Amino acid sequence: MKLIRISFILLGILIYFSCNLTKEKECGDFKTGEFYLHSEINGNNYIIKRKDSLQIETEKETGNITEWKISWLNDCEYNLILLKDNFGLLKSLPVIPSYNYTIVKGGLNYYIFKTKFDQSQPYIYDTINRTN
Repeated sequence: MKLIRISFILLGILIYFSCNLTKEKECGDFKTGEFYLHSEINGNNYIIKRKDSLQIETEKETGNITEWKISWLNDCEYNLILLKDNFGLLKSLPVIPSYNYTIVKGGLNYYIFKTKFDQSQPYIYDTINRTN
């Protein structure tokens, strides 16, 4: 009976550590590549291309393109700062937008993130899917 208890304890510890290591690995897998976002906020669709410290987003409906500097704070958190666009957004804003994102759950080809576009509002959650 004591052996069974010890086996369950060891199994629990193994599961705990393997889940934590898996989450970190999953987050890191999303640092580069091509992704798709169907925004729950505005209903638009975006193709996102990430390479090194650059993220380029193309809105499929309008062809609007935004380029962002992406800085990874750790494997599961990143910051985006708007660099340029092709439709006048940057010129119309009083300050350069900067947003922090946290990956809250990752899967094989997707992740769920949370962010705030306005600090007085609650967090927004959405899903980004890998396309390549």
